[in-house]
Amino acid sequence: MPLARYPFVLLVFLANVAAQDVDEAAVEFFRNQGLEPDHSRVMDHLSWICDVHGPRLTGSPNLRAAQDWAITTLGEWGLEQAKKEQWGPFGRGWRCDRVGMRVVGDNPWPVLAYAKAWSPSLGRVTAEVVNVYAMDAEALRNADLAGKIVLTEGPREISEPFDGVSRRFDAGDLLVMADQRADSGRSRQRRSAQASRTNFRSGFQRRGQMLEILATKKPLAMVDRGYKGDYGTVFVGGARAMPSADGGRSSARAV
Repeated sequence: MPLARYPFVLLVFLANVAAQDVDEAAVEFFRNQGLEPDHSRVMDHLSWICDVHGPRLTGSPNLRAAQDWAITTLGEWGLEQAKKEQWGPFGRGWRCDRVGMRVVGDNPWPVLAYAKAWSPSLGRVTAEVVNVYAMDAEALRNADLAGKIVLTEGPREISEPFDGVSRRFDAGDLLVMADQRADSGRSRQRRSAQASRTNFRSGFQRRGQMLEILATKKPLAMVDRGYKGDYGTVFVGGARAMPSADGGRSSARAV
């Protein structure tokens, strides 16, 4: 029913709310518990989760230890039914102890790399490196990649950041921006954004096709690079659990 026909309903509700007394002692108690360093345990709990148990990858010992810690802690708070629940199946545990990569030969040099999650262990191996990024589907199907290290990405363009990360616009810059906006700038921006999305889709589809073909070629390892990071910084990328083929398959992220 329309509320406008019954204005007294809203007025009575507001009157009841206004008539309620605020328990200032209760408000002060919760503020004190949450904000005072002597009472708040937020940072302590965060340290246990992030510093002590560290990365908590699905299927890893770190995740199990963090779960056990959470159950114990909740029990200390008085919760009697804190427990772990089964889910899945997932079927794969994983822990990375050490990763080392280096180019060998007349001019050896180290490679900064990390194993992607759930990659199988390779031990100490030496293999030929093949870059397949520029290959089309036919060339990739005809390539002999068994037992080789495959690079799935081309070199990333980098430049020395001599300029600052931000700059102040002056009156001339603002005038140019205003003129561009008046001259159907929004339409150009929409077209540019659409082109970027199209390029991303085509690149994503091409990569998916590449990985499908590589899965049948039994390479020793597949190495890709991060899309950002300078001076040896490696940013964590995505990974997914893939079934291992005979002969073993691994993947690593490198710059």
